[in-house]
Amino acid sequence: PRASTAIDWRESAGYRRSGGLYSVAFNDFRDNGDRLGFGRLDAEIRQYVPLLKEHWVLAFRGLLQTTTSDDGQVVPYHLLPSLGGARTHRGYTDFRFQDRHLLLVSGEYRWLPSRVLDMAIFVDAGKVASERRDLDLDHLKTAYGIGARIHGPNVTPLRIDVARGSEGIRLHITGGLTF
Repeated sequence: PRASTAIDWRESAGYRRSGGLYSVAFNDFRDNGDRLGFGRLDAEIRQYVPLLKEHWVLAFRGLLQTTTSDDGQVVPYHLLPSLGGARTHRGYTDFRFQDRHLLLVSGEYRWLPSRVLDMAIFVDAGKVASERRDLDLDHLKTAYGIGARIHGPNVTPLRIDVARGSEGIRLHITGGLTF
């Protein structure tokens, strides 16, 4: 079973320069033998603040993922919250950090040098933890970088981000927006 709610006033799902998204979802995962049952709560805030006719945009994201399970039950590794990669933390490789709870905050300063090209300077900071009480702002893994996005009115088919984290420089080439 899944329960979710969201307030979404972004102008496009594939290319965003204004609006926001506030969402909360709860998933209850159960296998037939009820050995791997667990719950997962995902809460996310995305906010886009246009400046000077949307030629410059401040974009912010906050993401919280937390799991719960009864005694004797586990969360399968592939369903644990994970941090790292082009969508969740650009300073690290895909799925670099995984645990039962995740916190991520990201910020971007975006500008339009042409009609089809966006540029962005960004910072990502986050952590995973085995205990929910450890989801605080201490000891966050932080990365910063620059990105370029080729886009149309409703789609971003190419995104290139270069980020520097504590493990070196990462290049991510993908489609779609980070957030």
